[in-house]
Amino acid sequence: MRDGASAKFAQVDAARMVRPALDGFAILEAADGFGLSREVTRSYHFLVDTLITGLRADLDDSTPPEDRHDRRPLTREHPETTR
Repeated sequence: MRDGASAKFAQVDAARMVRPALDGFAILEAADGFGLSREVTRSYHFLVDTLITGLRADLDDSTPPEDRHDRRPLTREHPETTR
């Protein structure tokens, strides 16, 4: 079980995962960006099911989020190109 602050951070992380996944899918679909013959609705259901599975697995994990993920800050620069 998570404390209040930890639960709040988990909600932010979940929103940051779900929103771009669904937005990206919708943008691609609106632009006819799915060129393969598979039905797009099936792929959408697969995406949503996978997101839900991941969120449920995260809820079942008693390890605090701050101890599970790499703590390096995200950057646009790649170490090999930075002088």
